[in-house]
Amino acid sequence: MRAAPFDSSQRKDLIDQKQGDPDYSGNTEVMESEAQEWREDLHRAFREEERSISIPGTIIGALISSIPLMLGVIFDHRTVGLFASLGGLNVGLALSSGSQKMRLRWGMVALVGSTIGVALATSIHNIGWLALLLSFFWIAGWALLRAIGVAGIFVGFVNAAVFIIVLGQPENASNILPQTISYFVGGLIGLFLIALFVTHPAKNREELQRIEWNKLWTALCGWNVITRHALRAGFLVAAGTALYRGFALDQGYWIPLAIVAVIQPDGTATRVRALQRGAGTLVGVSIAGIIAIFTHNEAVLVACVFLSSGSLFALKDRGYYWLVILLTPTVIFMLSAIHLQGGTLFYYRIIDNAIGIIMALLLIEVSDRLLKERRATT
Repeated sequence: MRAAPFDSSQRKDLIDQKQGDPDYSGNTEVMESEAQEWREDLHRAFREEERSISIPGTIIGALISSIPLMLGVIFDHRTVGLFASLGGLNVGLALSSGSQKMRLRWGMVALVGSTIGVALATSIHNIGWLALLLSFFWIAGWALLRAIGVAGIFVGFVNAAVFIIVLGQPENASNILPQTISYFVGGLIGLFLIALFVTHPAKNREELQRIEWNKLWTALCGWNVITRHALRAGFLVAAGTALYRGFALDQGYWIPLAIVAVIQPDGTATRVRALQRGAGTLVGVSIAGIIAIFTHNEAVLVACVFLSSGSLFALKDRGYYWLVILLTPTVIFMLSAIHLQGGTLFYYRIIDNAIGIIMALLLIEVSDRLLKERRATT
């Protein structure tokens, strides 16, 4: 019979117990325990949930992500089309399970928040110190939504990711109005189409209740795991932003984007996300790179956006790695259709993504160890 795996608290108790044994060889046991942790995290990372595929969700997700882009290419308003498609894609992804009313409420939070993020990121693009300062507060603030539940995590991630992506684009402040309006319109259309025509039953009572903003206030006013996570996320994203701006890295915003996707409140969850993000990105970039490197045909790239985004909405609830695998080519195809940089996007996505993952893992491992040592001495 296969033994049940230890959870993180059981592993810690075992290590602490053995450290009290005079015959205990500490380094060997700790290393074995850490290796076991990674093996178990690898299993968790690629565990797939059994979820049925929503045909309406697949079709609507593909349409809201590709039609605005197609119209932008046809009428030579590519940036407007890109931002409208990004609005539909991101707001659609922010809608988790729950009642229709709850999904609409969370969708509006995602739409309004990410639209403000587009306007802010565009307006401060060329002001380096302000970009770093606002990155810290924007990411930390939305990370606090984790206190409200799973829906808050989705919305917080989307609003953080949109800000990072827009801040990293080679645009200037004169494009604030068209970019913001097109993003809002695309997101609004996506919100109502998905919320009204795609059913997504609640998995627990939390998803049927109202949004409990008092939990957010509690997290904001106290020092706990949520506030600590928010501050770490904000600090590391600002550091990643400073890194790619300081070294003038082309497409360097993939570094903070990987950070915000990977970093979690504890080491175990962060390692799981790192494994999912790393493997998913390699597969997704390989798929997109083969096509984007060898073709600059806009019609082909828009068709690829339709196929990859439809697959994304079909499979995203089966596991986070599916979301990464399919979101990666979707975004690369979108940007390639506008900027025609398939080869460079392919290359920088892998390198910058790896840098961001390593930064998140190092911060979590170091800070968690310091926290454990501090608790042990008090």
